[in-house]
Amino acid sequence: MDTEPISILIELSQRNDPKAFGQLVNMTRHEAIHTALCIVGNREDASDIVQEAYIRLWNSIHHFNPNKPFHAWFRQIVRNLAIDCLRRRKIALTTIREEINPENSETPLTILENNQLMDIVRKWIPTLPRTQQMVFIMRDIENLSISEVRKESGLSVSSIKTNLHHARKKLRKHLDNNGYHAEE
Repeated sequence: MDTEPISILIELSQRNDPKAFGQLVNMTRHEAIHTALCIVGNREDASDIVQEAYIRLWNSIHHFNPNKPFHAWFRQIVRNLAIDCLRRRKIALTTIREEINPENSETPLTILENNQLMDIVRKWIPTLPRTQQMVFIMRDIENLSISEVRKESGLSVSSIKTNLHHARKKLRKHLDNNGYHAEE
């Protein structure tokens, strides 16, 4: 059982097999940390979120529908916990760009040049309606393609684009209200 396909690991985990669940954790840990880190902006909080996500995964894996994509389901658990963390802690954050990939300055957030602005954006995200939060995070923070957002969210392309447009429009207004004037 060294490199079992994920479907087998899920099935075995649903039967309370801790070795299979451990392999599932090992296969998904990097992606889970990346998702949490993109949202909360620091490794300590991301690590706590991922730990809680795996506890929830263990407790709810028997509810997982094998006809659905596992990665999308699990990443949504991580996203929800990360958003809850932002709501609870109102934490001061560092730039994600430097923590995730310091040599790559080409990210969706390159216009956000300083920690103060990042902090404003991070505190703003939880004020969005749930669907706009999800689409904004997946597209503009996690840098997923529209196709990937569609697969993970189950939303239509037009719904994704509409929600993203509204979220970005609200962000521009929020930034303007906080003294940052984004160019159109």
